[in-house]
Amino acid sequence: MKNERDAEVDRRISANAEGISANAEAIRLQTEYLKEIRNHFVPEAEEARFKRLRRVVVTPLLKGIALVAFIGGMWDVIAWVLARHQISTMAERYAAVAKDVYYGENNPEVAGQFLDKAIELQDGNADYRYMRAYMQGMATTRKFLNLDRPFTKAELDQAHTAYAEALFLQNLRPRRSEPYVLQAQIFAVLKDLERAESALAKALSLAPGSSFVHLRLAQVRMDRKDRAGAEAALADALRLDPKSKWVWLWKGVLEREMKKDPVAARKCYEKALEIDPKFDMAWYNMAWTWMDKPSRDYAKARELLQKALSLNPDYKEACYAIGMAYGHEDNYPVAKVWMDKAVALDGSFLTAIKWRGIICGEMKDYAGAVSNFDRAIELDPMNADLYVRRAKMSERLGKVDDALRDLRFALDLKPDAKRTWMYLGDVYAATKNHASALECYEKAIAIDPGYDDALARMATTLDALGRRDDAIAKIDAAIAAAKTSPKRYWLQKAGLLASCQKIGEAVACCEKARTIDPKFAAAWRREADLRKAANDRAGYVSALKAYVDLAPSDVQARKELEAASASGRP
Repeated sequence: MKNERDAEVDRRISANAEGISANAEAIRLQTEYLKEIRNHFVPEAEEARFKRLRRVVVTPLLKGIALVAFIGGMWDVIAWVLARHQISTMAERYAAVAKDVYYGENNPEVAGQFLDKAIELQDGNADYRYMRAYMQGMATTRKFLNLDRPFTKAELDQAHTAYAEALFLQNLRPRRSEPYVLQAQIFAVLKDLERAESALAKALSLAPGSSFVHLRLAQVRMDRKDRAGAEAALADALRLDPKSKWVWLWKGVLEREMKKDPVAARKCYEKALEIDPKFDMAWYNMAWTWMDKPSRDYAKARELLQKALSLNPDYKEACYAIGMAYGHEDNYPVAKVWMDKAVALDGSFLTAIKWRGIICGEMKDYAGAVSNFDRAIELDPMNADLYVRRAKMSERLGKVDDALRDLRFALDLKPDAKRTWMYLGDVYAATKNHASALECYEKAIAIDPGYDDALARMATTLDALGRRDDAIAKIDAAIAAAKTSPKRYWLQKAGLLASCQKIGEAVACCEKARTIDPKFAAAWRREADLRKAANDRAGYVSALKAYVDLAPSDVQARKELEAASASGRP
């Protein structure tokens, strides 16, 4: 029994030991699990785990995402940079063209259009806006440089606005030459030439290598009648830019206008045209050299002016010049057509309007002449010459009071105008007020003792007053003082001598006149009449035939010649 109980105890002890062992293993495993749980979920461990996760997984992933985003964004950035570069390049090209057009073609209007394009592309570019303001000011004043009439209020305001812009530019960038060039142009427009030259001197101190500034200086000095100074400035401009068509153009202007050498001027214009065959102003100015002595050729002048018009159909000065060329040839109807064209291009073109009035007078359209002078006076109401010209036409229309009023006002404007005193004398003489006429002629001669026209008119008035010897003395003085051909004075003397019955001396005067000009028809006519009065049949027929050859439209003279030839006697 005892053995059985011992065996049972041993079995139970062994079973308990196994249970304890199993429990101990369970406890160990539980402890391990608890350690794992602690290691994963306590803050320190959790932070260490996250750092490891971020290092191994998150950071590479974020870098990959960033790289992809960076690459995608860089394409946008690169595209934006390329676009801005293209825009900048285009703007620079527009600006470069603007400068070429301005400095090469002297055309600030077109240059300004190109600068506007540059500014549109790069709105914030201060240099472009600076140049635009400068060119705008130059364009405003450019149209006033050759103005042949006084400023209107609006035009004067524009000039003053341009001056304000010049001062603004000067304050903005005082070391740039452009503001001073603009100021100089404004001063030149306002006829303040001393200040214009001073402003250009400042511009040259800032840009001594600028041919453009030297050229502007030459132009101002020409306006100041400083030939030596203008030549020096042009020489500097040519040295800096020998291929400048503008410098050659103005050198030609100097040669013709200041040195009176049209041939030398023509060579300068040819140089300009070698540089630019389409330079309309060179063609125009060259044309004027053919209207000067000694190589006067109006047909050649018109040919060159037509060339200028083919290049610039709105060239009003060229139309005016063609009209002048026809006028010099006494082709007044065609001359008027061209003056009409000039005025159609610019209704305020004073010079063309005035000369259209003169042409109307030559065509005996005195009312048309007065109308043109009316318009001219509207444009320039303080121009004494216009009142004198209108007075002459009014007098021919029989409007003596209008003529006297205009002449007196003209003398208020210019009391030392010898020609006005002479014309006033003419009006008095036409109304048989010879005493007043004589006083006017005497005042004209007091201003200019060698005034041949006034001396000749005074001779006529003295003759009307019965002072024939004094009249002959005055006509002799006119002949001696004549600045051009005295043929008309010889003819006038013939008339004075004939009235004294000095027929032989009168015939000699006619011979003198027609010797000076064999085509002087009036001299032949007067001589024929004198020889007829002296019963000189052969001389009469010969002189009358010469006259009819020169004046075939004189029907009465032709009939007289036929009758004399048929009868065999005068």
